[in-house]
Amino acid sequence: MAQRPPLTFKNFTSRRHVLEKLFEGSLTPVAAAEQLADATVAEGESLDDGLEITWACVLVAAREKPEKQDKLVELLQAMVSLPAPKGKKEDVWQELPGLGMEFNHEWNALELAPDGKERQDGIDAFLSVNQFAAKLFEADSRHFNYSMFALWTFRDALESTVSERNQDTEPLDAFLPAAAAWIDLAGNSLQQCQDDFPPDRGANPGKGGPLWEGKHGFCPERWILWQKRFDELGSDSQLSQSLRETARKAGEQMRKLS
Repeated sequence: MAQRPPLTFKNFTSRRHVLEKLFEGSLTPVAAAEQLADATVAEGESLDDGLEITWACVLVAAREKPEKQDKLVELLQAMVSLPAPKGKKEDVWQELPGLGMEFNHEWNALELAPDGKERQDGIDAFLSVNQFAAKLFEADSRHFNYSMFALWTFRDALESTVSERNQDTEPLDAFLPAAAAWIDLAGNSLQQCQDDFPPDRGANPGKGGPLWEGKHGFCPERWILWQKRFDELGSDSQLSQSLRETARKAGEQMRKLS
């Protein structure tokens, strides 16, 4: 994965201090949201630049400290209720402009080392970002409608056979645990999701992999395919035992949701 700077990055300092106080419990999510919003607009930057740094800092925190993600979810939920910064459009915090693009970066920039600890660190980081997106979607899908990221993850994990997939761009050891996390954390909401992403001006974000030629979005038939593929991967001898177990549990969870 293309490296973002760590949470200790100098440009994150004012945001990091807010997050640290949130994590240790000396700031409530509402107070932390207010201070994070102030830090975003207080440094003489354009609002767009300030937002980019803020969202990047939040995502790095979600990757480095996955055990604090629930607090980050509460923080962002509190931000959508804040009044607009002076002189800015009224719904700037309700729209959280740029946050979706920062999440999008995580999928587009996925790069893993060939093997060893560096590869596992990249897999863990991608899993953490998926978990964070799933938690936000489950908590408030109106403000954090990240179903497209779930769709991309399911497609790359489940809509190609093991033999025909591109392991460089669709590494199963990264995408399969990430897809299972979406089922674990937001399965009920996704099972009811009907979001559609038809082709538009050359873009086709909802297209299927080799095993899917139907709707370019969520539908019951695609859900059935994903469940079937989890089951198949759960007994695929080409996979490690841990990946098979991850797939098997996800398939079981999907059957409970149906």
